[in-house]
Amino acid sequence: CAFGNVGKELRRLERVRLLLQELVVSGRVSSLRRLLLQRACANLRLSTLQGRFLCSLTQSSRLLGGTKALLGFGGSPWTLATYMVEGGSSDEFERIKLLFYTDRATFDLLLEKLTAALIAYFQMQIRSGADAIQIFDSWGGIIAGPDYEAASLQWIRRIIAALPRDFPVILYAKGTAPHLAAQAGTGARVLSVDWTNDLAAVRRTLPARVAVQGNLDPVLLNTTPAIVQHETARLLESMRGTAGHIFNLGHGILPQAKLECVEALVATVTGWR
Repeated sequence: CAFGNVGKELRRLERVRLLLQELVVSGRVSSLRRLLLQRACANLRLSTLQGRFLCSLTQSSRLLGGTKALLGFGGSPWTLATYMVEGGSSDEFERIKLLFYTDRATFDLLLEKLTAALIAYFQMQIRSGADAIQIFDSWGGIIAGPDYEAASLQWIRRIIAALPRDFPVILYAKGTAPHLAAQAGTGARVLSVDWTNDLAAVRRTLPARVAVQGNLDPVLLNTTPAIVQHETARLLESMRGTAGHIFNLGHGILPQAKLECVEALVATVTGWR
């Protein structure tokens, strides 16, 4: 049955994660351990895990009826790999960095598997009605600058190249301001920028063909409606006269966000002239 298949794939995925953690913690990359990891990766059928989500995406597309854009999304290969190897979020991301620096062959094997799975996943989202895809490279900023291309950006580039030509892709990579120019060359149509950047300055440095998204600090939604209104208007004013700006937060909304602040944000943006 479908649920049985999902359970089987989750167990296989957990096996890969445990092998990765064992490999990094032990510091010994034996041929047997690598063979076990290779076999575990080869046996993964990640598409089995995607069916229920894609069904809901199709239903959402039908309900919207073309009146609103429907976004598909997924993590970047690097960001997903950090969660697999670390077992969750982390302060230092030591395990994934050790894997990257001490056993590049195994790291590349994992990233190739994740990249292939994400290509299939995004293609299915597009067929299910997604109007654009957003890729979240949430932990792109934790790898050393000179290694960002090898650890993350090259895999994102492969994904975008495998999607339909000119299909809108939004790339969000937190903490990667020095790499914005390189990200603009991936084929992404929009770069979503975190709140630590001057968005107007970023807009001036990027090609006109690449739009920007962002970048209000999410913490502002924990303050007061007056502060939210002021800071939102200031951001919008800084972007006046520029082309290709999609207003958004500079990261995810926080659980502590106040409803009245969210209302002030929406009212300010929708009423802006």
